Amino acid sequence: VSRLTILVDWDDVINDLMPKALELLNASRGTDYTLESFPEFDFSKYLPEADSNALHALFLSKELWDVLRPAKDAQKALKRMIDDGHEVLIVTSTHYLNVAWKMEWLAKYFPFIQWDQVIVANRKDKIRGDWLIDDSPRHIKNHPYGRVCMDKPWNRWLNDDVYDIIRVGNLSEAYAAILERESKQENE
Repeated sequence: VSRLTILVDWDDVINDLMPKALELLNASRGTDYTLESFPEFDFSKYLPEADSNALHALFLSKELWDVLRPAKDAQKALKRMIDDGHEVLIVTSTHYLNVAWKMEWLAKYFPFIQWDQVIVANRKDKIRGDWLIDDSPRHIKNHPYGRVCMDKPWNRWLNDDVYDIIRVGNLSEAYAAILERESKQENE
């Protein structure tokens, strides 16, 4: 497979942001939200205002980043992509207040990813790449290249066939699917 540029989303792709955020929210508010509580990406539509505000505050808190861990197999999968010679860019559409905490977190758990491999952008469709691995329906739908969707309750309404989406459960599956599709295209 030729050298690829693979854009990898940060939240809920290389980490488990929502499960940890919901764990903290449930503990502090006495609620019992699960990932299945959110069939769409706009989480505020499914929460009372006070819980929505509390979740939003968590997203902007260092507390969350202090307890957040990498998603299962994410370190190994990203390292393999890089070792195989691909350009891997971590792309995130995040609030600017989170950037310092996120970079500290990345340096701790992914020391092989450098600052120049990170792009903070609300419009991921403006970033050149061969493949995007993401969980956000907006970014998946708008990306003009290969699309790999990290399967989450909030993106299951996306029609995989219409958007030519490869749906996966983790980053190793995403990379394997990309290699398979690229190999097939090179052999055609």
